[in-house]
Amino acid sequence: MERPSYRTLSVGARALLFELKALYHGRNNGELFLSIREAADRLDTKSTNSVMDWFWELQDRGWIKPRVPVGFNQKSAARARMATCWTITEYPTAGSAPTREFVTWEGPPTERTKTIRRSSTNDRLSSTRDTL
Repeated sequence: MERPSYRTLSVGARALLFELKALYHGRNNGELFLSIREAADRLDTKSTNSVMDWFWELQDRGWIKPRVPVGFNQKSAARARMATCWTITEYPTAGSAPTREFVTWEGPPTERTKTIRRSSTNDRLSSTRDTL
């Protein structure tokens, strides 16, 4: 807990790390499924944007990494409505030693690039305004 990789985490990211650790039972590292919405429910917040930021913090500092990333843009029948599968780097996975990337992290934190999505309505209006 005295490492810079932990001390620089926000309170929300620390709570999320404990929620991920609560899913771990000794042999299932790399099989920890937790979606952003489910994490928001577990952390009693309505802000999925904050939860995304907390996942980013944990990945940036080396505490977790996605084993099987999933999202809304990956909608095959086999992966529909499936949460991202996480690995906690502090614990071993089946056949592998723990990687513990958080031990060597010294900072500074990497800025997460946020995308601003515009609705198709706004796109049509902006193109109309540009031509007037």
